[in-house]
Amino acid sequence: MRRRIRLRNFPQAEDPAGFLMESITITVEFLKVSLFNQYAYITALWAVKASFLCSYYTMSQHLSLRLRRALNLTWVALLLTWLGLLFGFTFWCRPIQRNWSMNDSFFCSPQAKPEQAILVYSLHIGTDIPVMAIPFFIIHTLKLGRGEKYAVAFMFLLGFMTAVSSTFSFVLHMQFIQLDHNPNSPRAALEEKLEGIYLSAVAEVWGAVFVVCLPSTRIAIRWLCQSKSDKNLPRDDGTIELGGSIHHHGFVAHPPPASARLTGRQ
Repeated sequence: MRRRIRLRNFPQAEDPAGFLMESITITVEFLKVSLFNQYAYITALWAVKASFLCSYYTMSQHLSLRLRRALNLTWVALLLTWLGLLFGFTFWCRPIQRNWSMNDSFFCSPQAKPEQAILVYSLHIGTDIPVMAIPFFIIHTLKLGRGEKYAVAFMFLLGFMTAVSSTFSFVLHMQFIQLDHNPNSPRAALEEKLEGIYLSAVAEVWGAVFVVCLPSTRIAIRWLCQSKSDKNLPRDDGTIELGGSIHHHGFVAHPPPASARLTGRQ
């Protein structure tokens, strides 16, 4: 982006060839980064799903055989869909150099294909459903108070924010594809849709990471609050006398019995 800003005032008349080559280089780099972003986007979302599944194993002793089987099948589905999407992005356009070709007749990008957008959205939502549904069955088997159950349910309900963000991103993506296939579409409209797609993708990944980190964040906050309250407690010299027993630096010493005192035994 910095180089593109610099090119706005580039003296084209003095060096038209240099300006053209610089523009081509920037465009090729952008297209390469755009392809890599697809790998990173899918990997980030699927890693969050895997993190949710890992957290369920802390309650494995409360899971029924049916839930454990559902958990294992969900793992298989996550792995296969993640690998399938990575292979799809890589081999959708062959050879891979077509993804950043400057030749209009040779250029190809899976991001400009409606089939790719529908496939990613379907697999994303399809794998979200079991990941978000399993905890609701687990909650019924746990001995939690009503407030704790509501808290856990609320946390997993927040996970559906990613589905809302994904739907919004999918709509923007389809609108972008329609504009891209229309030769009369203004460039400003294309860039606006593209910025919306990236912004919604960032919001989706950020929201997913935020939700999956809530349990450990809650523990960290409780630990910090506990540490602060411990610092406010009055300090002593380490020796407290309670009912004939002496607590000294954590060790308890009881007075010897009368028989021991009479015989001199300690």
